[in-house]
Amino acid sequence: MSPNSHCRFIGDRLMTAISIQIARVLIAVSILSGCSDSEEHITSDSPPSADGSINSRPTLDVCITPWMPFSYRIAEKPSGVMVDLVNDISLALGYQPRFHFMALQRCYAEAQQNRIQLNIYTSPLAMSRPGNQLRAIEPSVQNQMPVLVVNSDSPLDDNPGLEQLTGQRIAGLRGNSIMIRQRDIGVEWVFANQLDYLWQLLVSRRVDAVLGDYHSQVMLSPEQSQAVEFLLPPIHIEPIYWSTHQDNADLAEQISAELSRRLDNGVLDYYYQQHLGVTLSQLKSMIRSNHYSNIPGLLDALSRESTE
Repeated sequence: MSPNSHCRFIGDRLMTAISIQIARVLIAVSILSGCSDSEEHITSDSPPSADGSINSRPTLDVCITPWMPFSYRIAEKPSGVMVDLVNDISLALGYQPRFHFMALQRCYAEAQQNRIQLNIYTSPLAMSRPGNQLRAIEPSVQNQMPVLVVNSDSPLDDNPGLEQLTGQRIAGLRGNSIMIRQRDIGVEWVFANQLDYLWQLLVSRRVDAVLGDYHSQVMLSPEQSQAVEFLLPPIHIEPIYWSTHQDNADLAEQISAELSRRLDNGVLDYYYQQHLGVTLSQLKSMIRSNHYSNIPGLLDALSRESTE
């Protein structure tokens, strides 16, 4: 199976652009349960403040998880749609962003304690848990599209619905929101802590499928890429929010205003174009043209009329 066919619903143009940027075949794996337990602090390169000194600006600690094309590193420099957007908004508000690359659960825990001021990837499920101390920052400018990934010789050609997979073994990263919400549907869930182990479970045929995401991508060798198939349509589409501690009400309001401005004036489209090869508006049109607009939880930004 070619890389372009992995994401047929968003078109050959999108996957070609992504493939060129990373120069390897990719597989998507669910972002909402994190990627690594390691922590790394990286201060991004941003333009200096008005007095010419970057250090004169207060630091904005930002927790982020590796999720190409939204957040990744090139030669140890943070890059991606969300990284560019954070840099842009931080500069406008007078901050110097400092990125902390961590597992998603770790980001959530740090934000709950207000040890970081901005958590980039937060699901509605995470914020619905008892004792949640985070507030979502509107509008959402990103979404998760979970999908089943199977071996290429699987008898399944498209997504039959999880309810039709009773007795099947499906693996996902621990904390995956779908596994939590649908734990009692008769599927035998297999939990993994690391992305590599998920892949091993699939290719060794110890599971029938794994839960993946069209946007969250892990590099595979060309040989491995021929061994998997993405089952369409996505299970659902769910918005992902930036969030901050509830005590940071002023910061949340300021960031919300800047996000809305960039969504309206086309800046967000520009960042999507730079990293995905298509604008957010074009991505929305591709989803609509492939009849996925009726999937529950469709991101508001994707339902806007195209400006292209």
